[in-house]
Amino acid sequence: MSEDVFLATSGSSKLRSLFLLGAFAGGFYGYHFIIIGIHAAGLGLDSRLFSMPYRVGFLAFSLIIILHGILTRSFSRLGRLWIPLLIFWLLYFIRIGIDGYILPIPLRIEPIEYIQRAVGMTFIPMFIFLIGRSPKGDSLAFKAFWTFNIGCVVFALFFYRNIIGGSYRSLMIHEIDRATLLDPITLSYYGVIAALISFHLLLMDYSPKKLRTLLLFVVLIGGLAIIFLGETRSALLCVLLMSMVILFMSRQKPHDSSHPIVVLCIVTAIGVSSFMVMQWIGSETINRYEGMTQLLMAVDPNTGSGRLGIYQDTLDQIIKHPLFGSSLEIPTRMLYPHNHILEAFMTTGIIGGLSFIFLCWATLKRCFVILQKKTRYGWIAIIFMVYFFVGLFSSPIIGSAFWYSMLAVYAVPIDEFATRAFQNR
Repeated sequence: MSEDVFLATSGSSKLRSLFLLGAFAGGFYGYHFIIIGIHAAGLGLDSRLFSMPYRVGFLAFSLIIILHGILTRSFSRLGRLWIPLLIFWLLYFIRIGIDGYILPIPLRIEPIEYIQRAVGMTFIPMFIFLIGRSPKGDSLAFKAFWTFNIGCVVFALFFYRNIIGGSYRSLMIHEIDRATLLDPITLSYYGVIAALISFHLLLMDYSPKKLRTLLLFVVLIGGLAIIFLGETRSALLCVLLMSMVILFMSRQKPHDSSHPIVVLCIVTAIGVSSFMVMQWIGSETINRYEGMTQLLMAVDPNTGSGRLGIYQDTLDQIIKHPLFGSSLEIPTRMLYPHNHILEAFMTTGIIGGLSFIFLCWATLKRCFVILQKKTRYGWIAIIFMVYFFVGLFSSPIIGSAFWYSMLAVYAVPIDEFATRAFQNR
């Protein structure tokens, strides 16, 4: 029996589809979608009043799915990957216990908040993304994720329309109450996801329907606009590199071989046009790219030290404490290292660091296979690759979207062996 037939006729397929819809709607962009929508509507609700109830509700939802998955054996298998996954998380939890309670040290974030983020927001909920896929379930999951992502882009363009062309970062620091703004990285990566998935759909799922194609180009342009508004250098670099990866993977597809070239030319034209428009209206993104090397080395009292200085301090900690790690944060700065590979070694030592690297390598390898062989699930591979990329420059290692997308990749059966393993449950 084929994978699609088996999954579609499974008795609990409908329930799993609903679980997937809730997971992808609420796990990635649900919280931000609601908050930015509230601000766009002018209601002015402080997000902190909404944060805790939302997180508790999503955790409860996750526990229900996990219990159902255990009872019905509807989770995909990780095989030997359970070993590095559990080793890393065990060592990370031990580090929280040591730094927060056993041998407490000064931390920028309270120990209890580390526990909430690591356990309640990341470790437990990430397992719901291991639910076995079906064509219908994946379709619902994609529609939920895609709708909320586009919604965030639309709300952001509306809510931040008055500051397009200004310096978003300086506005956040000096002129506008920070409680009313999303951080630049979050804002920029709304656009990254929207642009890349649109590009992927244009290449992989080409349709003669002109309206659909037009809408995808509109979303792509909106995504690029958000990237420029957020003024995050890594976001633009991510779009460029990931676009090349997606284009390379599209070469072996059965559609007209000229189509990727046409799409690439159009997207390039859009990108160049967007760059010129943003330069014309005075976007600070251009200036940030022109002085990238100097800015990386610079020390800005408003935004913290440059990346290279942070990386050097992190490497010093790793060299001093290679076996078991040293701390959750860089002691000299009370910051996370802004690179999740370095952070893995700093917090969990050489064993945890190597476990983390193996997980990332194995997942990236699987993403490439998905983009080549399972184009229906290509959007899942794109999400992980994007959050892996942002983790190299900005986000902490316990960023929930990174771990959610990692396990979602392993819920995609990519070969006959995976299909037979699912059938045998």
